[in-house]
Amino acid sequence: MPIHADLLEIVRCPKCKGKVAERDTKAGHGLVCDACKLVYGIVDDIPNFLVEEARPLEA
Repeated sequence: MPIHADLLEIVRCPKCKGKVAERDTKAGHGLVCDACKLVYGIVDDIPNFLVEEARPLEA
């Protein structure tokens, strides 16, 4: 289930405070921060914003 657009407007990356976007990547489906190149996973429709568990965004 996609994250609601209103929520994406207020949610920010916990590492750099940049905007995130929901996308499918080589690292898997999640919320992507293009500024710090991290993918935050979504488990059971709940975003996991732990920086330690974020995956690197592959080019």
